[in-house]
Amino acid sequence: MLITYDPEVDILMIYLQDPEAQPEYARELSDQVVAHYDPGDKLLSIEVLNASASHPKEELLRYSVDHLIPLSRAAQLTSLSHSTLRQQIFKRRLKALKYGDIWMTTREWLDEYLASRSRPKETALR
Repeated sequence: MLITYDPEVDILMIYLQDPEAQPEYARELSDQVVAHYDPGDKLLSIEVLNASASHPKEELLRYSVDHLIPLSRAAQLTSLSHSTLRQQIFKRRLKALKYGDIWMTTREWLDEYLASRSRPKETALR
């Protein structure tokens, strides 16, 4: 599951399937909630319109699409190679999204990954 928020249009997207999956149709569940389905009636995503009216803005901004950075930039920030980061995505150790052909992550997800790599140093025996 993937959650994104676009503050410019105040829409929260909850992807239950691959974000790249193309919906066949949508149903309005309420004035603020739209469900998107594939051709086999499988629920793909849920769209929450005017999300800040029902959810704290600071919480929504954690999922902001504005915070996404390309993997090439993440590689520069971490001094790790692009291919290493990509491998970690496939191993599900680094959270990321794919927009078209470009992998994207966030600084928060990058920090979580880096923290998971660090191991406490063993104390020297005296």
